[in-house]
Amino acid sequence: MIELKKITLSTASSSLELFISPSETDRYMITDVTGIGPMPIEVNTTTSTGPGSIYSGSHPADRESSIRFELNPDWKLRETAAQLRSRLYALLSGGGDNSVTVTISDDYEAASSVGYVKNIEVIHYSQVPEAIVTIRHPSPYYQSTKLDQYAALETVKTVDGVTWYEYASEINNEDCAPSGLKVEAALTSHTDLKMELEAQYTGKLGYVGPPVATATEDVYTIVTVPGERELHSTRKGLLIGHLTPTSTWPMLSSAMETVILRGTVPATGVIFWVRRQWWGF
Repeated sequence: MIELKKITLSTASSSLELFISPSETDRYMITDVTGIGPMPIEVNTTTSTGPGSIYSGSHPADRESSIRFELNPDWKLRETAAQLRSRLYALLSGGGDNSVTVTISDDYEAASSVGYVKNIEVIHYSQVPEAIVTIRHPSPYYQSTKLDQYAALETVKTVDGVTWYEYASEINNEDCAPSGLKVEAALTSHTDLKMELEAQYTGKLGYVGPPVATATEDVYTIVTVPGERELHSTRKGLLIGHLTPTSTWPMLSSAMETVILRGTVPATGVIFWVRRQWWGF
């Protein structure tokens, strides 16, 4: 878990660093932060003919975070609170698609969440000039700013007369929110190619390859991250239409979990990538 030491607000063109324990020379000094912990869970139920209701699903609400800070101009440089406010407006109202990336970090790790400025409230008539920035985030999670990479261990098994080449890795997602993963493998494709991606606790994705005339090495990529899900190969492009009817997109649970890529032909260079997610800090 990341220890909250610094919050960075950044756009495509500029950034602002806010320290939880600011120095006397910092221009923007945090006094309060809300909305960076876990978001409320929206529980959906439907009525029934009997007493009570029936659970039909749940999901975390969208994130809304607010940062309150004092404006600390350097009067020796003839800097004013108005100038600091103008810099703040310029930072949060422009840059590409108008998004703002909020990054939580300590000395070792960082996690970010993309959002959009909902409101900038300026408190003029106080002993110390203050401002409150409120940001709406479409995703309730904070994502690690780095991708963790896991190599795979190969084993060979025969099931019902079919030889399967398995590539497994232990992925540590303990204390993190559920997240998707990415796997890449180079293998020789042919008419009998079958492939599966299975996570220990969350299901299996199955693929049956289309007929091809020659056996040529091909690089396959599977991504199970919600909103980015795909299955494609370098030679044949998108292959989602060849998934088996019972396929599900494996997701990592909040645990140490075994993930296996298996196929009816051997593979090389099998790598799993995971970008960890947190409910909050």
